[in-house]
Amino acid sequence: MNPDLINKIGSAINSSYGLSSIVDDTGKQEDQNIHASVYCNYSEASVKCQLRTAVVPGKDSDTNLELVVKYTTIAHFADEQSFQEQKERHAQQSVQIIDNKIKEIRDCCREEGISGLKIDLVDTDDSIEMISMSPHTPRHTAYYRRNAVYRIG
Repeated sequence: MNPDLINKIGSAINSSYGLSSIVDDTGKQEDQNIHASVYCNYSEASVKCQLRTAVVPGKDSDTNLELVVKYTTIAHFADEQSFQEQKERHAQQSVQIIDNKIKEIRDCCREEGISGLKIDLVDTDDSIEMISMSPHTPRHTAYYRRNAVYRIG
């Protein structure tokens, strides 16, 4: 995998502070084109990305670059009867937000000069973690999480 490609994709998904302190090889401060849409905070959810390498089974030295997108939100479930309906609504919303994030990353990479980048979905899963329950009220509060793994090629 090309290190320059990894750096450009990394800068496209970077949501941390301090980008203005990056300097180029000559010691001059680079003009960082920060893409606000990639770094936007969703009002009710968190979307974080990370790059990782994965070893290809059957090949000793071949690795793939993977992008992991993690979606987290706090969900309020009214009662047991509507739990499945509300869970399905959160699942649809998470898929839509992750798809938008991938589109934003593709657009950002295109602006960085990366053409022909393939981002293919490998795996996705979701989970619910109850964080607040009371026998005196039907309302339950939980974390709804979805992780999506994409192969970058």
